[in-house]
Amino acid sequence: MQSIYKYIIRLEELIISSPKPVLNRFEPPLIKNVENIEEIKKALPEDVASDKALLDYTLSRLLVNEFSQKIEAANLSCPICGNYPTLLLLDKKPTLSFEVVEARSRCICGYERVHERFMCPRCGSKGREVFESYVTRRGEVKVFRCKKCGHIFGEVDRDGLSDKEIQGLHFALRLAFRDLEKSEGGVENPD
Repeated sequence: MQSIYKYIIRLEELIISSPKPVLNRFEPPLIKNVENIEEIKKALPEDVASDKALLDYTLSRLLVNEFSQKIEAANLSCPICGNYPTLLLLDKKPTLSFEVVEARSRCICGYERVHERFMCPRCGSKGREVFESYVTRRGEVKVFRCKKCGHIFGEVDRDGLSDKEIQGLHFALRLAFRDLEKSEGGVENPD
């Protein structure tokens, strides 16, 4: 986890210092509309610029930083990168009489939106009975697999986590999900 977190920190520092993305049109997924990809690639180290997955991640993080407040999702896929969310963040909101928990789905690019709990972020199936669930020993992370489409996603309390910590955790979970998908013959996530 430490090495993943350090790598995420490195990528986030590169992202901050990279040129801002310029779009040739403003329609989802935005990543398909970046006009100045070559300019951004030139500002990145060769190991990031030459790896399609790392370049796409970097581009989508740049787009989230620039446009996440200006675009809304029209369907379940992410309007920034086109993938499906693989993390639900739970935000506890105190009220006068009790605590309300709001769920936000988060794509690996960092785009978030309000999300109904116990609804698959990929196919929209609803209800607790739709999911197989796994809980870590200390209960800090819950992992769900949709019985209808095979999508795997995690759920954690946001509770004071910084964006960089969430990205590091999300990356680690995604690696675990890929191993789980391969070992159990599940559906590969497209993101």
